[in-house]
Amino acid sequence: MARRNRTFTTFSLSFLDIMSCGFGAVVLVFMIIDHSIKEDVLNSNQTSQMEVDLLKSRVKIENERSETLDSKTLELNSEITRLEESIEALQLDLSNLSKLDLEKATKAPTKNDLASLNQKIIKMEATLNALERKNRALQEESPLDFAGSGGRQRLSGCKLTGKHVAILMDVSASMLEQTVADVYALQNEKELVQLRAPKWRSAVKSLQWILGSFSNATKYQTYVFNDHVKTLKKDTNDTWLEAKNQPELEALASNIETIVPFGGTNLQEAVISLQKLEPIPDSIWIITDGLPNQKKSSNAYERVSVSNRYKYFQAAKKEFPDLASLNVVLLPFEGDVKASYLFWKLAVEKGGCFIAPERNWGTQDISENYAYAEDAEKESLNKSWAIPNDV
Repeated sequence: MARRNRTFTTFSLSFLDIMSCGFGAVVLVFMIIDHSIKEDVLNSNQTSQMEVDLLKSRVKIENERSETLDSKTLELNSEITRLEESIEALQLDLSNLSKLDLEKATKAPTKNDLASLNQKIIKMEATLNALERKNRALQEESPLDFAGSGGRQRLSGCKLTGKHVAILMDVSASMLEQTVADVYALQNEKELVQLRAPKWRSAVKSLQWILGSFSNATKYQTYVFNDHVKTLKKDTNDTWLEAKNQPELEALASNIETIVPFGGTNLQEAVISLQKLEPIPDSIWIITDGLPNQKKSSNAYERVSVSNRYKYFQAAKKEFPDLASLNVVLLPFEGDVKASYLFWKLAVEKGGCFIAPERNWGTQDISENYAYAEDAEKESLNKSWAIPNDV
């Protein structure tokens, strides 16, 4: 039997089936990938927006509270001034009436008149005392008379809470100024010039504001740290101080004025020192200018990279008490671009706040002109301050 000859067709039914299945699979893959990307982007945007909305609401609430307190304080001060003037006028009238010559006076005051004046003065003094008590309540009965023009309002974005408050004050060399050049130059200046550096003055005033915001019932402890950690008041390790002790509080506020920043930044050791307090703090404040440049138990000065500083920060982060709120006062340093974001994120996670005071808070609005250190001088200065090699 003769074999049938089959004609070869390029676009046969089987070929078209295979091509259709292939195209269908490609379309399906693209649809799945596109959907997944959109979901990830959408979820990320929603999370970021929620954080932004939360921060905006907190700022709005605190601003409204601050405006209300300012308004009430102004009203009370005005009322107190008016009552004081009235009391002075009545006392002057009473004094004049008491000195009247009864023989020459055409109409001398009677005992009833004098008694009536005395009653008015007593009532006014009682009203004045009540207003003063209200005014102290608005100021949260701070035991420390914080000096400065409007100083309390500079950091009003943060509300000081907690029964046991711990403060960590960075006193490393970079706290002197905002740039590497100025820090080097300042370290060649006299101590008096270093103490007057604008950035350091802002840090000092930040600490004094916190101390001045304590209520009488607050217990606190203040640590200063660079390469090592110590309490601002000597011989008070592992001990809570009482804010109602005004002389002690004022002495601490003055002691920080005499400290000259030097050395590196070991944040992990500073946080570990809080674990020795009993009970552990329920509120923590950090005053610093960037990520740490030294690790735990490190005594050697060495150049560190951004990645190392991030690792040191993460190590310190693990040491914070779980239930304590964290508030950060950051005075930025040149080149440390990650510090603001990392400290802000940590403060939000810990239920606290993040603020950056203005540069000239605590000093006159002057432009400092420091002489830049030469290479030979920088080499010797580097022994006392570990500078990041990527700044």
